[in-house]
Amino acid sequence: MAKQLPTITLLFAGGATLKTEGNTVLTVRTAEDIQPWMDHVPELSLIAKVEPVFVLPDGKEIEPEDWNKLITIIRDRYEKSDGFVILQGVDTMLYSGAFLSFALQGLGKPVVLTGSPLTPEHSTAADLKGFISHYRTLGVRANLINSVQVSTMAVAETCILFGNQLLRANRARKSPGTSFNVFEADEPDTLGRVDFGIKLKAPQQRSATPIHAVLLAEKNLAVVRLHPGYRSEEFMQVIQAKPDGILVHTYMQGGIPEKLYPILRLAEQQGIPVVLFNPYLKPTVPFSGIACVYGTAYEALYAKFLWALSKTTNPGVIQKLLEHSQAKEFGTGKEAGD
Repeated sequence: MAKQLPTITLLFAGGATLKTEGNTVLTVRTAEDIQPWMDHVPELSLIAKVEPVFVLPDGKEIEPEDWNKLITIIRDRYEKSDGFVILQGVDTMLYSGAFLSFALQGLGKPVVLTGSPLTPEHSTAADLKGFISHYRTLGVRANLINSVQVSTMAVAETCILFGNQLLRANRARKSPGTSFNVFEADEPDTLGRVDFGIKLKAPQQRSATPIHAVLLAEKNLAVVRLHPGYRSEEFMQVIQAKPDGILVHTYMQGGIPEKLYPILRLAEQQGIPVVLFNPYLKPTVPFSGIACVYGTAYEALYAKFLWALSKTTNPGVIQKLLEHSQAKEFGTGKEAGD
């Protein structure tokens, strides 16, 4: 008797522009485009029973409500699927991967994000010529085949597979140069590599236990990026808009300019959750009520803040959620509470 193949849900949510062997371009803009597209990746049928689901057209700017679509589909199909692969554009993959890592609590199966650097605008051979050579012939086919393979393996978290690396989604970052990997992560957050097959560093315990999914609430999260010469009046305008939360990205090793302290206190008095973020060193302010975070990626913190605001409106609880690890999003020894 033939061995039963695992069932994998494949979500089309961007990142599906494919260069065919005939040097033409296929993309997925509607559900009707899926089968002709999948006919160009027949290898998938040897790995798993792949069940495609159309979520949004390739090339569409992803919105936070699109994350809720992904979460709902995964939640509803979780029991009958052995794993999930999400096709996503490279511009938003870090945000989507990070949010899913927080929103899918108790995940016991792989959720793998992958995609193509090509976009629907690369519609002709001429469009492709310079782009493909720049990215060393990177395409979505190999990424997808490898991702479906990973989705059948001993992985129990949200991850990104791109090029020859499998990365923890909320620890990944864009590579500073152009390479076929596009993304990178520190070695502890590299879960596996593609090297004549998928090689996991440390297989994880899969589980069929139901997950707890947190849908994104409609929240206004303001982002303030400080720079030399940043004016207090600019910060006051942010407070006056009464956002649901404020993420302050500081360039200063010690925190923020003292001239902004009164405005931070005003935000605290008004019950607006604020997080002060430096990716490398823990920032400080001389009063409590402000979350101070470092050692995590900006995209991960932004997604985590939205997740926290969707769970509670209590500023104190939000501060604790932001300062402590929820999904292995901090680097070793860099949790704010350490």
